[in-house]
Amino acid sequence: MPEALAWLKSYLAGATGEEPAAIGAERSLADFGLDSMGITRLQHGLEGTFGVRIPLVGLLDGPSLGDLAERLASEAPAGFRGEAGDGPAAVPLEGPRRLSEGQEALFYLQQAAPESTAYHLASAFWVEAELEEEEVRRALEETVSRHDALSSGLLVSPSSLEPRLRRLPPAQAASLSVEDATSWTSEELLAGLEVEVRRPFDLAHGPLLRLHLWRRPGGDLLLLNLHHLAGDLWSVALVWRELSERLAPGTGDGEGEARAAPSFYAWTESRRHLLEGPRGEAALAFWRRRLDPLPPPAELPADRAEGHFSGSASGAFLERLAAGSWPSLESLARRRGTTPHAVLLAAFQACLARITGLQRFTLGTLSARREE
Repeated sequence: MPEALAWLKSYLAGATGEEPAAIGAERSLADFGLDSMGITRLQHGLEGTFGVRIPLVGLLDGPSLGDLAERLASEAPAGFRGEAGDGPAAVPLEGPRRLSEGQEALFYLQQAAPESTAYHLASAFWVEAELEEEEVRRALEETVSRHDALSSGLLVSPSSLEPRLRRLPPAQAASLSVEDATSWTSEELLAGLEVEVRRPFDLAHGPLLRLHLWRRPGGDLLLLNLHHLAGDLWSVALVWRELSERLAPGTGDGEGEARAAPSFYAWTESRRHLLEGPRGEAALAFWRRRLDPLPPPAELPADRAEGHFSGSASGAFLERLAAGSWPSLESLARRRGTTPHAVLLAAFQACLARITGLQRFTLGTLSARREE
């Protein structure tokens, strides 16, 4: 128990800025204001470190740190000490594999609008030093080789409506382009950046991850562009972190082989097995009962006539909270034993009820990294 409690204190101190010594075992997990994504990260850290899988609801209920530490101590396998973030073991991508449900949806959406860049996850950074092309290429290839989703392409057959995933040869799995922009103006550089961001991906032949390096006086500009079929924003952050670690001084000897990361395809296969088995059937039956009958749709006032709109362009409205509002919101969430997201969602529901006059309606919300 002491080791588990110390780990919890250290983790929560890093997440909240509190001093570990000031965090008592009697404190409720709900006191720390973690949102659902923060709770999910904690869940993965506990599983990777102690080998104990605690359901999200068991963490969202706000157990005390002492109770949580006792559970970890009692349920942890003897001698287990893993690496945070461990997951399904890497599996070879031998032969065509099915896409996940999310990948299938993205594929059909991209096919419906081939020119759309809505699923290009692009980000760029200035690098103060001049990067060596071969070192960047090596770092990219090592990173891609660790993640099976990054080294995949689509196999689309005219005889089948369902695409399949296939392993790409190393030369196709990673792409690095280098361009001399030392004499370009800032406007020319931004225009070149936009062209590269919008360049279509070849989903069948790959790669699904591209790097583009512009040489500039005093430093380089490095663009990472990932198609959403191969990852999400968390994936982008992970790739940047791994590239940074491999490009750091003293790590460029190229010796050794990068350890394979947890397999996305092993995870999707396990999820498919779960959903197509008794647990999946029970979950589907539960939600059918829970949502039957569905309330009527809320008729929201519109600022334009109804019509058919194609494409991914949409509008956005940004409203900033007043200074001090967020701490108050977090405090309310802690008092209610819930997350800031749940408080904001409740406020949004109240707003919709006021606009529509409805007391009962259906509202959906996105979820990510959930396994229950």
